[in-house]
Amino acid sequence: GTGIGHPGLCQWIAERHGGLDPAHVMVSNGSLEAGAMLFEHLLQPGDRVIVEQPTYDRTLLLLQQLGVELVPVSLEADGLDVAQVEAALAAGPVKLAHVIPNAHNPAGCTLSLEKRKALVQLAADHGFLLFEDDPYRLISFDESRGETMLDMDGADRVIHASSFSKSVSPGVRVGYLVGPE
Repeated sequence: GTGIGHPGLCQWIAERHGGLDPAHVMVSNGSLEAGAMLFEHLLQPGDRVIVEQPTYDRTLLLLQQLGVELVPVSLEADGLDVAQVEAALAAGPVKLAHVIPNAHNPAGCTLSLEKRKALVQLAADHGFLLFEDDPYRLISFDESRGETMLDMDGADRVIHASSFSKSVSPGVRVGYLVGPE
């Protein structure tokens, strides 16, 4: 196969994300592997990375193994504290922010529309990448899941990850990344 995954599956995923070019999709062995490959490709030891506090423990492990500087930001009832993100940016450049926007694991909160918009704008203004780790979006019973940050992104600063492991079958380890080619 190809390095980006099955072309037909890439096409199907691209269509689900508003008709994007399939060249903006990469299929992986689950969303955790997608994140791991992305982190290894983008990050260097010492890079500052914003993480939610608390966040998924495997994400922290992957980032710690790369030697990045973790910048924890507290969660509120409607997602991460944007004022703390702004304070982190004022303290120095950030390379990436990792955000779980829907049905956060382990906190359970969902990022509000206002905060999604604010984060996308901050990423555009400050030049960092926003990693939208969204494996739980497809299992929501709430029809008003909210726009993805990828949908809002006009500056190619958002990389969206998701997985079919939650919606199809836990044994089916298929995830993907969608973002700038």
